[in-house]
Amino acid sequence: MLGEVELANIREIEGLNQRGGPTLTIDYLIADETLTPEMAGYLLARMAQGASVLTAAGPSGTGKSTLLANILTFLRPNERIVCVDSALVIEEGLSEKGQTTGKCFLAHEIGAGHWYGYIWGGAVARYLQLCTRGHRVASCLHADRLAEVFDTLSSPPLNVPREAILRVGLICFMAAERTGFAIKRRVTAIYSSDGAEHRLIFSWERERQRYVGEYGEASVGDVELLQPAVEFIRELARSGARDIAEQREAVLQWYSQNAPG
Repeated sequence: MLGEVELANIREIEGLNQRGGPTLTIDYLIADETLTPEMAGYLLARMAQGASVLTAAGPSGTGKSTLLANILTFLRPNERIVCVDSALVIEEGLSEKGQTTGKCFLAHEIGAGHWYGYIWGGAVARYLQLCTRGHRVASCLHADRLAEVFDTLSSPPLNVPREAILRVGLICFMAAERTGFAIKRRVTAIYSSDGAEHRLIFSWERERQRYVGEYGEASVGDVELLQPAVEFIRELARSGARDIAEQREAVLQWYSQNAPG
């Protein structure tokens, strides 16, 4: 049974849903070939390590918020999600240096606009500084390529220092293409950073219709808990989850067996 913090987190995760209806769970995304169990397992293992995350795509409606919602179910147990609905929330987080338990500061989107959870301008640089206070950040933005992410964040009016962008441990790109009467949404690339550079871990080869790992096994083999994470995701994909809350309960059970606390 989910506790108070976890139930509050579920409400924040569900709040990312912009299309109405229940949020699609990871088993659906895998069945729809939006990503593979190996990719989802990698994301879980990196989230267990405390990585911050950005999901990115060019046009709206590509699925970056749904992907982010699923990644947020991979947070460590009782890691509180705090929605950044004002600049004050960021400043309060920055004042918490030395706290023993970090929080996940969620911005619905890094973008201009006055919608709930959107941030822009100088607040974005302050937001990414939260990673230096033992917290993590999670957000979406409009960008098709890694270079575009860096250009958007580092240029006026955001002016985010390059080293702050490098602290974002995961950047995931999505794209959508029409196939007949249907729209195919797919995670097209996953980059991972150790603070020095972003390495391409998975990418989609459209011509060959397959995923490849540019850096091969050497780039992912040193990720702690990777194998049990992939095995867990495969089982979750087979059994399915009724909703995001049930998926979170399964993830918490995985943590209890593999990475307590």
